[in-house]
Formats: sequence, C-alpha cells, structure tokens
Amino acid sequence: MHITSILALALSATAASATTWWTPANLQCPDAGTITRAELIAGITGPVGELRETSANNLATKYCGGTRFRGIPLYFVTVKGANLSYAYRKSTDEYWYCSATNGRHPSGWPNVCADSGTLVSS
Repeated sequence: MHITSILALALSATAASATTWWTPANLQCPDAGTITRAELIAGITGPVGELRETSANNLATKYCGGTRFRGIPLYFVTVKGANLSYAYRKSTDEYWYCSATNGRHPSGWPNVCADSGTLVSS
C-alpha cells in the first residue's frame, strides 16, 4: 500500500470520529450544585433523552435560537437533577448546550442554572 493511501485512510478515520460539543465550562444550579463539562458531555452524548422539537429554534432557550438552529433537533435530558436542553446535528456529529433549569423559584418559575456565558468546543 502506498504511503498516500495509508495517509488518506488515517485522515478519513480521524474525520469520521470527530464529535464536537459546544458547552460551557460548567453549570451552577440552585439545587443540583455544580455540573462539570465532563458530566454535561456524558449526560447528552448519544444523543439521549427526549426529542422535544425537530427545530431547536422553535423553543426559547439561552443559546439555541435563530435560523442557525433551524432543522436541528432539540432534546431534553436530566443530568444530576438539572433539566438540560441541547441540540444535536447528526450530519456533523455536533452537540450544542442550549439551557438548563433546576428546581423552582418561590415565584413558581423554574430556577435557571448559571453558566460562564461562553460555549467552548472540543
């Protein structure tokens, strides 16, 4: 086998397994405490959870609005007691953290989990 064939095969194998997660460094939830990036990634990878919407931009979330998310499914899952929403695009194997809530505020509305405000990829 020629070296160029081996190199092409290796590059195609690498590209095929390149999952990307767009998540904050961690979440701070009122009742659930800290959810690390590793816990967040482990909790959404699959994808897992309930398919809630076929286009993530149809529901109000912190990060997954706008036309960029049209046609990308939105999932809901519970991680360490927090209710997370995330979008997953199968064609590019990309996951986006969208928002998280945990428990109830005295007003009756869900408590929002705080994050760094920046989504980083890996």
